[in-house]
Amino acid sequence: MEDLKTPRTSAKRAVTTQINRVRQYIAEGNVDINSHVILLKDLFKCLRWLTTSTTRRLLMRRILRSDDYFCDKQKDYISALNLVKDALNSAEVKREDQSLKDNPNADLSRKEFLHLLNLPKVELQIFHGNPLHYHQFIRAFEANVDRVCDDNDLKLSRLMQYTSGSAKEAIRSCQLVGGSSGYAKAISILENRFGNSHLVTERLIRELRFGKQVRLPQDIQQLADDMQNAFLVLSELKTLKEVDSQAVLIEIVARFPNYVQLRWKKFALKAKRADGCYPGFKEFIEFAGEIASEVNDPVYGDVYLKRSDKCKREQRSTSSSYSISLSKSNTCTGEGAQAAKPGMYARAEPPCVLCEQSHRLWHCDKFKQLRPERD
Repeated sequence: MEDLKTPRTSAKRAVTTQINRVRQYIAEGNVDINSHVILLKDLFKCLRWLTTSTTRRLLMRRILRSDDYFCDKQKDYISALNLVKDALNSAEVKREDQSLKDNPNADLSRKEFLHLLNLPKVELQIFHGNPLHYHQFIRAFEANVDRVCDDNDLKLSRLMQYTSGSAKEAIRSCQLVGGSSGYAKAISILENRFGNSHLVTERLIRELRFGKQVRLPQDIQQLADDMQNAFLVLSELKTLKEVDSQAVLIEIVARFPNYVQLRWKKFALKAKRADGCYPGFKEFIEFAGEIASEVNDPVYGDVYLKRSDKCKREQRSTSSSYSISLSKSNTCTGEGAQAAKPGMYARAEPPCVLCEQSHRLWHCDKFKQLRPERD
């Protein structure tokens, strides 16, 4: 029986020695103890196997004693491992603190990551096939789907989910191909059909030239914003020269109220006298932005509108007074004794110079009976 206990005692002594060695390294601040921890785990496995084998051969009255014998050493083993874990965590924290001291911006990435996790979910707008909205849609899709997903089948499914109408029908067959080739084909179809630079340019210029007439402050601001957005898109597409002509510019200017057109006319002629050329589309965008800021000013923005409405009321009042005065004059001369008719407010005709009747000379019967005299 002593032969069975001797290997177990040697294993226990080896485990105890290794635990003390690990604790010593930790107390000395030496965290490079991976090899010693691995050796400690191997020795403890050996002790556990020997203890189990010995227990089986001991008498029943000795089993509990053997269990206590092993449990005490197991507690020491677990305590040593916990010390190692705490030491490694402390060393990791120290390394991170030192890294932050050496590079203060190193923690920005983690903060940005946490901020991204706290951001609300992005809801992409459905692309219905309008070329004017294609570039906005595809940029948002690339940022929120294409760059964060590696599976091309998933990206193609999301692309189908966020398209509708003619755009969805154009890429429907790409799902049969699937994979990287199907996704690449779908992106290519959308780019060629809805992202063509000439098509987008033509649509943008058409909306700027033939849009509705604007008068209200919010409509003026919207038109100024539309021109700014068009400028950014056309600059990106390298087609800004298509809209930077006086013929197109005059049609856009004609959509603004009369007072804006007059102010732009003075501005353009002054620029021509100073520089020898008319201002372009970029200068008109800046001009329209200033006008929009003026008419939308919370204090003085509606001054012109009030003045314009007052002038219109005065014109209507003057016209009404003039019509009433004509009606009274006709009534006093006896010509207005009959019932009022739509043409009664016209200017009274002068009497005929021959018969003094109310008609023109060439309608006078007396004048028609006269014959020309010959010299």
